[in-house]
Amino acid sequence: MMAEKELRSYFVHIELAEGTITRIKEAGQAVSDILKSITKDKIVVAHRSINHDQFGFFVRTSMVARQIFAALNTPRGLNSVSALRSGDKVLVVNVGNDADGIEKHDAIRWLQHR
Repeated sequence: MMAEKELRSYFVHIELAEGTITRIKEAGQAVSDILKSITKDKIVVAHRSINHDQFGFFVRTSMVARQIFAALNTPRGLNSVSALRSGDKVLVVNVGNDADGIEKHDAIRWLQHR
C-alpha cells in the first residue's frame, strides 16, 4: 500500500498589477479555482486589501511551492489563459507550526487546527 504524500501548509499571496473590477473578479476566481484543484481540503481566504487587488489564501497540498507557483502561471481553460498576467506578483510561503491571532478569524482557526 502506497503512503499518501505529506500535506504541507502554504500561504499564497497575490498582488495584481491591474486593479480594475473586471481583472480582480477574473483573477480572484481563477486563483481560487486553481488552489481548490490542488488540494482536498478547503482553502481559506487569509486576507484581502481594501481595493481587492491584493489577496491571500491558506492551502494544504502535497505540492511544493514551485509547483503551486507553476500551477498559477499555467494556461488553463478554453482560451488557454493563466490566472496571472505579466506584472502580477506572487508569493508562496510554507507555513510552520507557530501562529497566533484572534480565534474568530477564519485564517487563525485554519492555522491552529490544521
